[in-house]
Amino acid sequence: MSDTNARRFLDAFHAIEQVLRDRSTKPFAKNEEGFSNLVRDSKELAEGQKQRLRQYSRLRNAIVHNPYEDGLVPIASPRNDVVQWMEAQAIIIERPPLVKDVLKLRDPQVLSEDDDVSIFLALAGEPTNFSQAPVRDVSGKLRLITTNSVARWVAEQYAPGMGVVLDNARVRDFTRFAEDGDRLVLKPRDLRAVEAARIFGGSAGNPPAAIVLTEHGKDSETPLGMCVQADVAALLRSLGV
Repeated sequence: MSDTNARRFLDAFHAIEQVLRDRSTKPFAKNEEGFSNLVRDSKELAEGQKQRLRQYSRLRNAIVHNPYEDGLVPIASPRNDVVQWMEAQAIIIERPPLVKDVLKLRDPQVLSEDDDVSIFLALAGEPTNFSQAPVRDVSGKLRLITTNSVARWVAEQYAPGMGVVLDNARVRDFTRFAEDGDRLVLKPRDLRAVEAARIFGGSAGNPPAAIVLTEHGKDSETPLGMCVQADVAALLRSLGV
């Protein structure tokens, strides 16, 4: 039996380890930090990546701590799918995929506070089915209108036997019904998929409803794209998890 899979696995493992060491913020990690600790502390990885890499580190240890000669069978021979995953991870970690490329983002429609709410309701319906949209307020700050805030407004306005009148409602009428989970965060256009997945996973506190990309992540700039919680599955697939 050939040792090719073991050698390919080790090559990919070492490539990943070197990238994590080079990018670690801990001075001693360049040479001394164990692989499991590098993985645990890395902001380059999603949790699913971390779990599998820690698991495969045990396989790596079994191979390297039981030497074998060329042409002989290593004590552990990784399956083809394991080798392929590790080789893909070496590429993903070296050249992290960007949100704008993974999701093929387009410029979102930005509403103003003076817009009739019917404009947002049209976006929430077929064929777009958007649950949120960016709004630029009078100060120039970007906010978010969501179907949740609309529902809260409707609940307050509803009168038994009379219903709700939306004809004169403007986008600004819904801003006071926004909760913390209805907010957006701004990020630059080169936001990595792993960082977006971590933000939606709560790495920076309560997850936002949306991440809006601009050139440099500033309110004064034109939105270039928006990703939402529903995009997390696609982001994680781009990371191999």
